[in-house]
Amino acid sequence: MMIDEATFLSKLGVTLRQSRKAKRLTQKQVAEGICVQSLISAIEHGQYLPNAMVFAQICQRLGLSMDQAVLARYPKIEAQQTLNNEIERLCNQHAYRALATYLSQPALQDQLLTDHDLAIFYYYRGVANFQTRQFAEAQKDLRLSLDLVAADDSLRPLILSASGCLNAQKDYWRLALRQFEQAQTLVSVLPYDENFNCVAYQLGLCQFKAGQYVAAKQTLQAGVQLITTQQSHYLLADTLVLLAACLDQLGDHATAKNVQAEGQMLATLFKLQLYQFDEE
Repeated sequence: MMIDEATFLSKLGVTLRQSRKAKRLTQKQVAEGICVQSLISAIEHGQYLPNAMVFAQICQRLGLSMDQAVLARYPKIEAQQTLNNEIERLCNQHAYRALATYLSQPALQDQLLTDHDLAIFYYYRGVANFQTRQFAEAQKDLRLSLDLVAADDSLRPLILSASGCLNAQKDYWRLALRQFEQAQTLVSVLPYDENFNCVAYQLGLCQFKAGQYVAAKQTLQAGVQLITTQQSHYLLADTLVLLAACLDQLGDHATAKNVQAEGQMLATLFKLQLYQFDEE
């Protein structure tokens, strides 16, 4: 396992135990028709990793669910609940064309009173334009967002990372790497925010698509280290699955298989739809 095995089993056990207690089920009730009660006890105490079939049945019985989101926590525009809700809804649906159209309404910008609110607005619109391949508009929006946000704002690494993705897509690798390096530097000095998990993942994804498998492996391993050190789960499954693909490309098929299985198990646990990084 890429994560320390004891840590992984402990996290898994805690998650299952908390979910079971939240549903007011006994271990015997969870185990019924699936396995023996002692197995549930062993899993909850971090002593045993079930096979995929048993694991999936336990998750289904407990109704474990954690919806996939583009961000772990969406930056909010002050006093604009309707706008925030619509942005989050469209992002979660990956409806970027609709989001770009929605954020192109002039009246929306007129409602924003602070530089920080405008920075958030331009960040979302920049991401939407990037996802719909409107690269010139995306670059303009992300530049505006970066100019408006404070140097120590947790949004800044996300803007720089998105800009790095944009420039990597355009094959401006020197600029892209500089922006990713700036994002990573900020991640290392700012108070941790779960959204920072996306920086290593996005850089690793760009490196993977460019065939830079060694660099991608190193980037993603550092990403896994950050996520697990902070006891987070956001993007962990995706990062592991992408890392497995890098290892496979590098010929380390046995490790790749184990890492892939670990990522898929986490995805099953939290009912995540993994990003299909191998599709254009």
